Amino acid sequence: MRVSSKVFLVLAQLPPNGMEFNVDPLLTLSIIIREIVLMFLGCFLLYKWFKAEKRFYTDLPFLMAISIFILIIAKGFDILL
Repeated sequence: MRVSSKVFLVLAQLPPNGMEFNVDPLLTLSIIIREIVLMFLGCFLLYKWFKAEKRFYTDLPFLMAISIFILIIAKGFDILL
């Protein structure tokens, strides 16, 4: 069975005028809750890193906090799309 490549192009295009995207409010709410939890986790990890006697940029809490904040920005971008 052959799959046409036109199917993938249609999915990536904007809908014609008069059509709207269906936005699932439960999905949006779950993404917002996930962002809030990740923000608290990132702040906690940065707090642990700031309380350390010696701070290195290669410490695991610092690196995890930075990656969590990047993930929060990416999830916020997902909500906008």
